[in-house]
Amino acid sequence: MGLEIFSLRERPDLRPLIFSPELDSVWPEFMRHDPVAHLYFAPSILDLYLDHAFAGVAGGKVVARAFSVPFAFHVDGRAELPDGGWDEVIRWGYDDRMMGRAPNALSALEISLLPEARGGGNSRALLEAMKASARARGFTEMFAPVRLNQKHLHPFMRMRDYID
Repeated sequence: MGLEIFSLRERPDLRPLIFSPELDSVWPEFMRHDPVAHLYFAPSILDLYLDHAFAGVAGGKVVARAFSVPFAFHVDGRAELPDGGWDEVIRWGYDDRMMGRAPNALSALEISLLPEARGGGNSRALLEAMKASARARGFTEMFAPVRLNQKHLHPFMRMRDYID
């Protein structure tokens, strides 16, 4: 199943569909209650990131979504990626926007696919769409932190033990 990939700027009509209950159910419940996420996903703020939010369409149905956040990197206080992970990079992007600081890097936040869209290279295609967006804006770096799919089911297990 190949995807047609559109930014929300290109296809604003797809915005409600990427937040369908079916696609929302792919994301772990605990992630839907992260207060920092509102600095990106709140409707009025997401309007600022339409070039960095994507919908994957197959057979006329939205079967995937992807989000990324631009931020300034290698500036004062940001020589390394944050220990605060996903939350901190969202804060950086938000702060940069509020301060008028130009971004030069992009961080992936999410790539989610419905089960029928998995296994055919569609995650890679969404990642490539993010990379193309970063290149088009002259960003020098892109980061794609990964979250282990089932780690949230074992919250007290050390990461090393889970990986092993």
